[in-house]
Amino acid sequence: MTEYHCSGGAIVDPTRLTQLEEYVKQARQSGLLYDQVRSTLVQTGWTEDEVNEYLPKAWADTEPAPAAAPVVAAPVVAPPVAPPVTPMVAPTYGTPSAFTTAPVSAPQQPVDGIGAWLSQGWTMVASDIGTMILAMLVVGLISAVTIGICGPPLSIGFYRMLLKKYDGHPIQVGDVFEGFQLFGAAWGLALITFAAVVAGLIGIGIPVAILSAIASHGGDSAQGLVGLLTNVLGTALGLFVATVMLFAGPWIADGRGGSIDATKASIEAVKANFWMYLLAVLVAQIIASAGVIVCGVGVLFTAPIGQAMLISIYRSRFQAGK
Repeated sequence: MTEYHCSGGAIVDPTRLTQLEEYVKQARQSGLLYDQVRSTLVQTGWTEDEVNEYLPKAWADTEPAPAAAPVVAAPVVAPPVAPPVTPMVAPTYGTPSAFTTAPVSAPQQPVDGIGAWLSQGWTMVASDIGTMILAMLVVGLISAVTIGICGPPLSIGFYRMLLKKYDGHPIQVGDVFEGFQLFGAAWGLALITFAAVVAGLIGIGIPVAILSAIASHGGDSAQGLVGLLTNVLGTALGLFVATVMLFAGPWIADGRGGSIDATKASIEAVKANFWMYLLAVLVAQIIASAGVIVCGVGVLFTAPIGQAMLISIYRSRFQAGK
């Protein structure tokens, strides 16, 4: 018997494939789209894994006829005890990541402008809110338990999950653990960012120390002004570094390169429209931290929106497969 293999290496049952091809052929003759066929299959007993395994091949092996024909009911197939799972392919540095599973929904289209980026981020999170909240909870809990050691790779994993969502692929909470495939690059980026912040604090600290010495002779009001200036400069520094490194995390999660390449690419990209990106990062940070006012729990919802907005910004500059 001839064995057919899907892109992930799992053996495809030729009987089930033939059955599905017959339905797909009739569906395409009636003008149904890929997503419509997929939705019908899921509603008639096919699992997500089965559809991801069988439908792309069946779709590729059939051609729509020019004449319209009625569509028969999709074959109802009882799922096997343990359906095969199509594995992911680990990204290769230097090239955009490629997923072996076919998109299950239309990818988001690149947009420009703070309002469009925010709207796109909201749509991404709202359409899969349960997975987003659980993933954010997993990232936060594991990072806290491991005293931050797992924080950088999990953050990269969360970016990777959002990229999959943006590109139309199915997501699950376990996607955040894919960041451990990029553990070295994730920590390299974290150290580069930390070094940039420390350098900035040193640069700020010297003039602030001088002003503090002068203000010590000027009374409480002068010291208060110095304190206010210190807070403003510290906030500005954090916003500046976040803007400069805007594209670095998603760049690594997208499989395009390591921490140094990601930093260089981010700096070059941000230079094209620095003030627009800075304002966008500020909006994303405000949204991400807004949930803290609801006993801290709301951040599980608002933080993914802020992160999804950043992914929308990233894809407007670095599109998938380009």
